[in-house]
Parts: sequence; C-alpha cells; structure tokens
Amino acid sequence: MTRYRMILSLLLAGMGTTYAQNPIVQTQLTTDPAPLVVGDRLYVYTGHDEDKADFFWMNEWRVYSTKDMVNWTDHGSPLDLSSFSWADDRAWAAQTIERNGKYYWYICAHSKLTGGMAIGVAVADSPTGPFKDALGKPLFDNGSWDNIDPTVWMDEDGQAYLYWGNPHLYYAKLNKDMISFKGGIDAKAAVDEKREVGRIVMTEEGFGSPDVEKRDSTRKYKDCYTEGPWFMKRGKNYYMLYAAGGVPEHIAYSMSKKPFGPWKYKGEIMPLEKTGSFTNHCGVTDFKGKSYFFYHTGKLGGGFGRSVAVEEFKYNADGTFPIIHHTQEGVAPIATLNPYKRQEAETIAFSKGVKSEQTDDTGVYISEIHEGDYIKVREVDFGNESPDAFAISAACSSLGGSLEVHLDKEDGELVAKLDVTKTGGWEKWKTFSAQMLKKVTGKHDIYFVFKGLKGSKLFNFDWWKFEKNFANPVVWADVPDVDVIRVGDSFYMVSTTMHLMPGAPIMKSKDLVNWETVNYIFPKLTDSPKYDMKEGTVYGRGQWATSLQYHRGKFYALFAPNDNPGGETYICTADDLEGKWTIHSRLQHFHDAALFFDDDDKAYVVYGTGEMVQLNTDLTDVVPGSHRKLFGRDADETGLLEGSRMIKHNGKYYLLMISWPQGHPRREVCYRADHIQGPYEKKVILETEFAGFNGVGQGTIVDDKDGNWYGIVFQDRGGVGRVLTLEPCTWKDGWPMLTDEKGNIPAKMQKPVLGYDGKGLVYSDDFSKDKLELQWQWNHNPVDNAWSLTERKGWLRLKTSRIVPNIFLAPNTISTRTEGPTCEEIIKMDVSKMKDGDVAGLSAFQGDAALLSIVKEGKKLFVVGTKESVALTEKEKAVTDVKREEVYRQPLNLKQDKATKSSIIYLKMSCDFRLHQDLATLLYSIDGKTWIPAIKDFKMQYDYRRFFMGTRIAIYNYATKATGGYIDVDSFEYSKRK
Repeated sequence: MTRYRMILSLLLAGMGTTYAQNPIVQTQLTTDPAPLVVGDRLYVYTGHDEDKADFFWMNEWRVYSTKDMVNWTDHGSPLDLSSFSWADDRAWAAQTIERNGKYYWYICAHSKLTGGMAIGVAVADSPTGPFKDALGKPLFDNGSWDNIDPTVWMDEDGQAYLYWGNPHLYYAKLNKDMISFKGGIDAKAAVDEKREVGRIVMTEEGFGSPDVEKRDSTRKYKDCYTEGPWFMKRGKNYYMLYAAGGVPEHIAYSMSKKPFGPWKYKGEIMPLEKTGSFTNHCGVTDFKGKSYFFYHTGKLGGGFGRSVAVEEFKYNADGTFPIIHHTQEGVAPIATLNPYKRQEAETIAFSKGVKSEQTDDTGVYISEIHEGDYIKVREVDFGNESPDAFAISAACSSLGGSLEVHLDKEDGELVAKLDVTKTGGWEKWKTFSAQMLKKVTGKHDIYFVFKGLKGSKLFNFDWWKFEKNFANPVVWADVPDVDVIRVGDSFYMVSTTMHLMPGAPIMKSKDLVNWETVNYIFPKLTDSPKYDMKEGTVYGRGQWATSLQYHRGKFYALFAPNDNPGGETYICTADDLEGKWTIHSRLQHFHDAALFFDDDDKAYVVYGTGEMVQLNTDLTDVVPGSHRKLFGRDADETGLLEGSRMIKHNGKYYLLMISWPQGHPRREVCYRADHIQGPYEKKVILETEFAGFNGVGQGTIVDDKDGNWYGIVFQDRGGVGRVLTLEPCTWKDGWPMLTDEKGNIPAKMQKPVLGYDGKGLVYSDDFSKDKLELQWQWNHNPVDNAWSLTERKGWLRLKTSRIVPNIFLAPNTISTRTEGPTCEEIIKMDVSKMKDGDVAGLSAFQGDAALLSIVKEGKKLFVVGTKESVALTEKEKAVTDVKREEVYRQPLNLKQDKATKSSIIYLKMSCDFRLHQDLATLLYSIDGKTWIPAIKDFKMQYDYRRFFMGTRIAIYNYATKATGGYIDVDSFEYSKRK
C-alpha cells in the first residue's frame, strides 16, 4: 500500500464519507489554490506535492474545474517545470488570469540562471491550456529567494497588478500585454503609485507588524505577513489576504481603498486549526452568487503532502471577512450534473483509493482501481424518465473486474452493474455497457463501486454515461437528401442546403444519433450572379443531394447545383474529409445522383429513374456508349423515382430510391441485381405515414463496425423542414428491410453505439473565435468585407453593403437551423452604429417570415414586428413582390454605455415544432430579463415551391437608404428541449 493510499484510508476511517467534501480532490495531492471563474465554470489552479514525506517536492501545476462546486473535473497538468527552460526546481504557488481571450499563468520556480526563485508567466488560449512560456525567460529574476507566490488582479480600468513575495511583499504594474512591466525593483524604496515596480513597506497598522528586519524581537505583534498573498478587489475595497504568523501559518488580511495602500490590518480569517499542514495558502472568488474561500490542509497527505479544500462564506455588512473554519463537509452543490451527457471519470465529488493519470493520447483518466475502491458523484439529476442503459470506457490488461452503480450510499440500492474484461492493454480503450437493473428518476448521489480480485489492479476508467433509448426523429432539424458512409468507427453524413453558403455540409457522428457539422465541401458557388442575389436568386435551388464516397484512401463528393438543370455536376475530392476540398471535375447534369465505385475500381453514376453511366478512370468524363436504362417506374407510380443511393453487399448491388405510388405517401424502395447492369428486381422496404407527414424521404443504409445495419431516411415535418429518422435495417431473404425482425418500426431504439455525445447542429456561440462556428451559413454568397469577427473581439459585426428593400435581397444574413420539438434563441446586439434606414434583427426566416427588427428612422430607433411573404419568379427566382404586414411598433430608447458607447438590445425567438404546431414567438428586452412579446404564434410554413428548406434562425442587418452602418452581435444563446 502506498503512503498516499494508507493516509487516505485513515482519513476515510475517521469521517463519514456520505457528506464529506473536503479535500475537494482525493486522486492527487494539491496545494496553493487559485480560483478563476470563466463563464459558468470555476477553475482552480493548484500546485502538486509529490508523494514523498521529506519536503515539498513539486514539479508541476494542475487544473481542476466545476460547475456545481462539488463535482471536480481533473484537467491534468498543462504546465510543469520543463515548460520553462530557465527553471529546474520548486514549482510553487501560482495564479491564472484572463485578458482579451488569453489566459496568463503567473508562476514561481527556482531559476538556474541566478540560483534564486523567479517569477515566470505562461500563456494559453484556453483555461486548460496548452500553456507555453510567454517570454522564454523569467518575468522577474534578481537572484533573491523572496520571489515566490505571485498573485494578480486586473482593475476595472484595465490596469493589472502583480504582487508576490516572502517575507517582503513586492508589486508590479503590468503592461497591457500582461508579460512585461517598466522599471526595476528598489527593495529599499517605499511604495509610490507613480512607480511601476516596488515594494510595500509593512507597518504594524497595515499588516500587524513591520517588515521582518524592523521587528523588535522583544515585542509581541498583532500579526506578521509571511507569504502567499492573494490580491483582489470587491466593491471599492482592495484586499490583501496572506499566510501569516510564521510557522505554523494562519490566514490574515489587510484592506485599502487604493491598490498600493495605505493598508490597514483587519485580523485573521482562518485561524490555526488541526489541519495536518503547517502551511496555508488561500484564494477567494464569487461564483454563481455565492462567495468561496479556498485553502489547503494536510488531511490527505499530512506534513509535506497537502490538499485543497473550500468553504462557503458571507462577507460582513462592512465588507470585512468573517472567521472561516476548516470543515470536512465543505460546501453544498449549487447545480446538478447531467447523467445523459458523457462525463469524465475524473469528475469526482469524493473517492477512495483511485488516482488520476494523464497521457497525450487519452488525456486524464482514473487508474489504480482496486477491490472496494469507489468514486462518488453528487447531485446527479436523472429527471422524470429513467435511463435504459449505462456505458463506460475502460481499458484492462488483467483479469478485469466489475463496476457497480449504487444510489446515495456506497452500499445503497444497486441500479446497474457491468463487467470489464481484458481489452489488450492499459490504454486500449473499449466501451462496455449494460441495461439498467432498476429504474432511476430524480436527483441522487451515485457511487461507482469497483469489485474484483483483491490486491489486483482491475482496470482503467475514462468516462461514463447513462443512456435513454431514442425516438424518431433522431435529428429534429432540416437535414434532407442525406448520404451516410462509415470510415472506421466514425459516420459521416452530407445533406442539402441549397442557397446557403458555405454549402454541402459534412456532419460527423459516432453513434448515428448525435451529429455535429465538421466541414463544408465548398465555401461559395460562383457560376452565376444569382448566387450573389444579382439578376435573380437561387432560393430552393443551388446544391442538392450530395453523394459521398470513400475509395482507396480518398473522399469523393458528387452533387449537381439545381439552379440550372441541364448544367453541370461537380465531383469534389479531399484526402481529409475534415480538411480542404477541391473541385476535381465537372460533368453533365445528373439529377439526385449516386457516385459508386465497384470492386474493380470502375466508377458509375446512377441518377434519375434508374439511369446509369460509367465514368472514365480519372473521373473527368462519361465513357462513351456507357449509358444504361436499368429500370423504369411501375404503373402505380407517378413522377420520378428519386434519391439514388447504391451499395454493394454480399456480392449483390442494391439501389435505394423513393417512389410515389398514386394516392399513397412516398415510400422507400430497393432494386437488387447480381450484376451492376441488371436485371434488377424491386421490393418496398419502408412504407409508413410517419405521423401523417407525406411518408418517407430519400436516404440510405449503413453498417457499424460490428456488422449491424441501419437505415437513415428523411421525413417531411412541417415548418422545421425535412428531419432525419433512423431505423433498424434487417436483412430478410437478401433484402434490407427498414424494420425490426417483426416487421415493425420501433417507437424507441437503443443507440447503435453507447456513450457518445455530439456538439449538436445548433448551439450557443459567444463569437470569441477568429472563425465562424460551423453551424452558421449565409443566405447566398456573403460579401466578405461586410462582416468581421476581429474588428471588435468577441462580437460578430454585420455591415450594410448594398441598398435593398427587404430581407429577401439582403446580403450577409446569417442563419442556422431551428430544431424540434421546441427551441429558443436569444441574441445580444449593439445597435449604436446603425444608420438612418437600417433594419437589423432576428427572424424566423422562410418564404413566409417573421421579423423582429430594430429600425433606424432619422435619429430614432423603433422595435418593429412584421410578417413578410416573398413572391419569386419560377425560372430566375427573382423577387417580384414582398407582402409585408406590420404587427408591432414601439419607439426604443436605449441608454448608451459610457465606457463602451454601446446601445444594447436583446431579441428572443421561441419555436414550437411539436406535432402540427409550428409556432414562433418573438420578443425583445432592454435588460435581458424582462421580455416584451412583439409577434405571437407566427405559423411557420414549409414551402418547397420557394425556399424548399426548414425555417431558419436568421440574424440580419440591411440598408434601405445608405450603406456604412453596422451592428455588433455579442452572443447567441441557444437551448432546445429533447
């Protein structure tokens, strides 16, 4: 038994683990906590004591985070001594701060340049790294051993301050780059606000005693500053918290009205207590309306092995701190944990025995799992409906073991159990799953209890997830004309987006249920001015029905822009599906075509109603004389057979299409042959009304890596568009029937692969990146110089670039999908730079659209709600008329922020796509809290004659009088109900 495991066992023996929360991490020794709030997550940056008993051996820094204050996720060590070429020992206390989207981690370490301690700084684009040395040298290094324990704070005016030191307290006014300051330290100089760098001269009034060299050894002082400063501001008060009293240390503090003092000693915060550690180091933050005090104890390691703990507190009415005592109970949860999202095994409230490890390939995972060990996760909310299954990812190179899921206690009700067997290595990960033994609803603490051969390491543990069976539509959003392939254990899907740019989206999934957009095949189409909404439009046309293939290590996509029937078909290629695509060739127009490579590498295009051609070897032309008419429609069918998708299975050729029998909804049919040129026989493989929505749409079939087959077809679903459904594919007499073995379409199915999440097709966006998130598409080609993500960092700028009469001709309208059964979206928008005649806002965008607009008329702003319907010519899709009904108008008086000169308005849209509802409500707010409805229960329509797409969430800004105005969008908040 290791020293760590032995001490942990003693700790657990002396405390009730059901309610124990401190220390917050049990899988590693952690020290010197430095909290940082980023959005809805609290990060704590710590040091790390090695598992030794003779000194503070510290080689790395670590990061942990939480959303609920009780379940802490281990992000590993993104920074260690090797990150700094000048450092060779003592990775001591540090703190991280964010500025302009960058994260600066101020550290101290032993300098091999001067032999003393030095202050360094690392930088990253993410709070969890990767971090790198920002300078390649120390930020401050004068050979002194005083240079430890940096603390940093940025004031409201943007000035950042750095403090550090033992036994003296030094400061530096950081430049805006956060990695430099002016001047050097004069250790003898008193503080001077005009100096960039200096030393705080301590007094008895300010810190309980003067500087160490001025103390009278015959006197007893109120207190004395030792080390570990924590500098912060709250309200109008500056605070300096610090370890005090020498050894052993308690936490005391001083206050000031200015960042450099004069300081006034205010007393102790955390007095000396039996914590097992003779040092202490604190950090303080507010998070989700509560105040938290972080510190470290020796409860887990003892002596030279310390661990971070946390207590909630309330400031006194005058802004001073109360006395805060160490507890084992810690803090209460402030949020719940979602068991239906994949959770990392290293997200832990409390644990026994296990440790965390980190590798480049896997990241952080849980190891050292033995018989009787457990992991506790708190406040898990299962909701009103029980999960159906439970899945984990594990790796094992031994006999393995089992994982039991207990409710509320280590020996509580057993609700799930699964066995982990040998996977071929301690980092050869495999998904293990089991059906639930009992139904679980509501909120619970859950215990993962490990069972196996005593004394043997059982397995490594990476993540867990509870699963519900899914019901169709599996993707309740506009995803028509799909083609799906599998490469390895990843599924890739393409779809139609017509007049939206970039076009031909590529979506990725691990389980055929959770999808996210990972690329587009082309950024723009440029063959016609209509793509720029000049000389017409391409509403309802553009890119249709892409066919996707993977052959001999290369990806191929074939599609025909439908704005010019009789025009061209594109073949695009890529070595990396998520990388750059190039146009390989252009062929004659093929309607709803499938590209197919046979085993002999010959390539074919199947299109229309059973027509086929062979392509030459370089895919640049049709082989002369290769056209074949494979079959025609039956007597009971009308129109075209559409949506060709061809596969080869067990030596036979299968061609899937949709047909339109007279007087009946669409159905999926399959043609089968022993030779690619036929003869073909036919069978109906899926026929259903799908809740009265015109039957089924085109789709395909695909297998997983275990040989199970599935059908993926779209279904018309009203205002949301054409949604995706997933069916079992059962092979009967050599036919791929899209039903279960009993011939039924299951109301619910288990996911093909358990344990995976997806980013989703639509999600919130704070526009903090330099590139647009892939959910966004422009209405027609964008004007590239009329939008920006960099001119105002963290905001999407939409500029007017063309004078137009309505939204249907407005360039740079940006949009994303709506989703069912219900969804809600909120945008925060700065309208201070709009010009007279500008119209900007949020829309349920479709041929019949609802617009909630901010309209500039002269110098005045108005909130205007309109319902607008566009008329298009049949051939050119030119806008001939827009019927406009104004249903709401109110003057808008916005207060301009003095600092940013912004005029902020919030716009919200709620969409209800439950069965045959298709209703949208649009609202606005001045403060983001009180909402005023402008358009209620707008009926969203799906009209294939005009837009031929589902209703989009659109953000727009167009000019009716003069160009040059712009809006800035700060955020897009999105939520949906499953």
